[in-house]
Amino acid sequence: MTNARWLTGVALLGFLAACGDDGSTNDGSGGENPFAECTNVAYPSAPEGLSEVVYVSACGSVSGDGSRERPFSRIQEAIDRVLEGGAVLVAAGEYAENLEIHKPVAVLGIEASTPAEQAGIILQAPAPNAILVNGAIGVVLRGFHVKSPVGAGLRVDAGAEATLEGSWIEGAMADAGKEGHGVVATNDASIILQRGDISGAAGVGVLIDGAKGRITDTTVRESKGAAGIRIERATGEVRVEASHVRENASAGIAVLSSRAIILQSEVMNTIGDGTGSSADGIFVAELEEDGASLGPAEATIEANTIEGNDRTGILFSGNTKGIILQNHIRQNADHATLGAGVWLQAGAGNEQPIELKENTISGNRFLGVGVSGSKAIILQSNAISDTALGDWTDSSVTVPIGEGVGVLKGGFVRIEGNTISSSAQRGILLDEPDASSVIKGNTFAANGDKAIILQSTTNVEFTDNDFSQNPAGGFQYVSIFNKSLDVPKEDLSLSN
Repeated sequence: MTNARWLTGVALLGFLAACGDDGSTNDGSGGENPFAECTNVAYPSAPEGLSEVVYVSACGSVSGDGSRERPFSRIQEAIDRVLEGGAVLVAAGEYAENLEIHKPVAVLGIEASTPAEQAGIILQAPAPNAILVNGAIGVVLRGFHVKSPVGAGLRVDAGAEATLEGSWIEGAMADAGKEGHGVVATNDASIILQRGDISGAAGVGVLIDGAKGRITDTTVRESKGAAGIRIERATGEVRVEASHVRENASAGIAVLSSRAIILQSEVMNTIGDGTGSSADGIFVAELEEDGASLGPAEATIEANTIEGNDRTGILFSGNTKGIILQNHIRQNADHATLGAGVWLQAGAGNEQPIELKENTISGNRFLGVGVSGSKAIILQSNAISDTALGDWTDSSVTVPIGEGVGVLKGGFVRIEGNTISSSAQRGILLDEPDASSVIKGNTFAANGDKAIILQSTTNVEFTDNDFSQNPAGGFQYVSIFNKSLDVPKEDLSLSN
């Protein structure tokens, strides 16, 4: 018994020697407990059914083991150590490191319902590609605030599948003059963005190139490159829903040789340089490389607000098809040399009709809807109103344009059951349209000039149109001119 008491006493003395006056434990190097400040650190909740949970805190130490009491100090160490299918729970704080993920893992910094502006993992990466997900499926990232990343804030590559939610990627910078994108998904990868904020990228806010994805309840703003969201050669359908895309350069959303659904979103205030350069809310086009097509583009654009974009609200160009349904398209083309609420050009709709149905198209400059050299365009049950006057200049000739609908450079259209009102000039201007075009059952009201002007052909079908509320045209509501009106002959320039 005496020996047992003596041993107990020795053990107690050893324990006291390893403790400070406040009971803190020495780490063996003569200092105080490196985890003393970690006692009351808050972590997000761990999802159920995980293989393992490890912890990271800026108050941690290199001697940490990833437990809540002894957290790692670096996120990458936790990612490397956690089992596949596990979670890394990260306390709010600043972390100066790059992250690479090659296995299924969740890295979580906030609760699932927390908005992006409260993201607590402040990541300031010293090297390009702040977060790289390479080849891994089932990666979830939540609660990151990635500040001024170089190259890309998040890159998802080589068939990887990742979800970024409740996160803010701010001020991505170019790497040796290249990229500078907020988020990149490429090489058959898949990206899901939810409840995020991608702002101030030197390049594109979100680039989906040879990949697929879904963007929901996310703000993409103030990108200075080729678009806020650029979808290029997508390997599957890309969906943008309930998101806010605003104040980006060149295009709000560009759909290039890809298929996309854009639903219940705001696409606003796309910025150009005032010289007629690209500044389109939604831009849908066929990409070409070395003169060869990279495939058609297709877009369903439904129930969005598309407003205040410098050149067009929506532009379809080349081998494209789609439907434009129940959108509010208003006050576009205020800072362009030529533009419209909706502009369709260069054979858009040739293979399958582009349909515009049940939209409100109001207050746009030059044209509510412009159709240039395209065919099979169907306008049905739209309200097109208050198109404002703009001066289009061809060489030294300046021509005022302010039509509800302008069909230029020929092409087939079917315009049926629309209300076209309060245009600065004509309700509809048709310049050499296809002889099979149909103008049927439309109502014209309070346009500044005649309801319809048809130029250089007499074969278009006009049936059951109501001109009674359009007094400016008098009896000659439908007039035929022999090339007496100058109209734009060029397509809008494409810089994407």
